[in-house]
Amino acid sequence: MDKSPFFSIIIPTFNRAEKLRRALLSIERQTFRDFEVIICDDGSQDDTKSIVNSFAGKFPINFISENNWGGPARPRNNGLRLAKGEWVCLLDADDWWYPPKLAKVAKYTQNTDVIHHAADLYTPRGKSFLKVKGRRFKHPFFVDLMLNGNGVINSCASVRTIILREIGGFAEEKRLIAVEDYDLWLRLSLVSEKFVYLPESLGAYWRDEGNITKFSRAHMERVFFVIDKHKLRLNDQQRFQAETVVFYIKARIAGIEGNHNESITFFKKSAHSHNLQIRLRSVIFLMLTRVKKLFSIKEPARSRIASNEK
Repeated sequence: MDKSPFFSIIIPTFNRAEKLRRALLSIERQTFRDFEVIICDDGSQDDTKSIVNSFAGKFPINFISENNWGGPARPRNNGLRLAKGEWVCLLDADDWWYPPKLAKVAKYTQNTDVIHHAADLYTPRGKSFLKVKGRRFKHPFFVDLMLNGNGVINSCASVRTIILREIGGFAEEKRLIAVEDYDLWLRLSLVSEKFVYLPESLGAYWRDEGNITKFSRAHMERVFFVIDKHKLRLNDQQRFQAETVVFYIKARIAGIEGNHNESITFFKKSAHSHNLQIRLRSVIFLMLTRVKKLFSIKEPARSRIASNEK
């Protein structure tokens, strides 16, 4: 009987053959070798399968493909059902890891259920001076995640397989596409707070126009849906705080789109936040927005006004 691997690396992909090659090369270079790779294809029409076949024999690799579902949740769950490892490592097809990633994560797998780390940010222009960071959560973790946003980068996360299965894996709701990981960490935090955060960058996070989580009103509406889905678990004060964060983000979105009246309305609401940072920012942006409205100046688009999530 074959020995089960320690890590099961699950990679969902859709029409990202060359980026997938880069991700698989980074796995081939791992110094820790006790793993399997499960490629979960969501109906790609490019040469994804031939890319996967080119790595056959280099490490244990399993390729599964189904008709396009439209997001990574179902492909990830397909991989989870096949995973034989004690731990699942999540990796998006357009991201990649540095050689010591698995070896360093393996050192922290005793008495913990989730391990996550930071990553370097790359764009088509090369490596950015910015990093994509997670954070250490404050107890209770669920409340921290609700009030302060997603603090786990998907491609930087490893989860004990039994826990991931216990909560039913990723939610397959279409309204959660691109935020299903945020929903996952919220649900997981209700059954375990054994999270370890490593501030070191152990991989690379890729950002370009192909990212399904690029900043947009549509994406933030999905984030609001997650908050709305879970807010009944909060007490009245916590729920109010969560809502003021939503108002603040909506105000910023409206400002970016040039909808100054809408922006002012939401900033007035978020200015009542109990969070001093949100309150101060709301007051400052409220004054700036009134000036912009006066001179009809549209705020330029920004890519990072909320927590990172792919």
